[in-house]
Amino acid sequence: RRVASSLTSHVGKRDVQLHACRALLRMSAHPQLRPQLIMDGVHEHVIRTIKDIPAQQYQITACALLARLALIDDWEAHRRIIASGVLTTMVKVAGKHADCAEIQHYACVLLERLGKVRHSLISQ
Repeated sequence: RRVASSLTSHVGKRDVQLHACRALLRMSAHPQLRPQLIMDGVHEHVIRTIKDIPAQQYQITACALLARLALIDDWEAHRRIIASGVLTTMVKVAGKHADCAEIQHYACVLLERLGKVRHSLISQ
């Protein structure tokens, strides 16, 4: 939780924010930690900062983190992620970085995964 809050509390300190995002990405590599990261609101911190930090390396890292969090097999976690506005945010980020294959890949993974979940939630 402390690492996630450093994303939004260190506004203007881009190196600290990038370091924190990379640390969260490493943590999210462990499937057993993903539910806790979502419960701690990591996705919300990332979504808030992704709009404010134009550096492409941060954008790539943040997109990778969001895509990895979306791999969780938990409907409630998916609802939380979707409710945070991640779908529109990822579309905007992917549009801004149309020439970046990594961002396009992560955006597709996230949108495909959560898009299916959202569609099934709406049709229920």
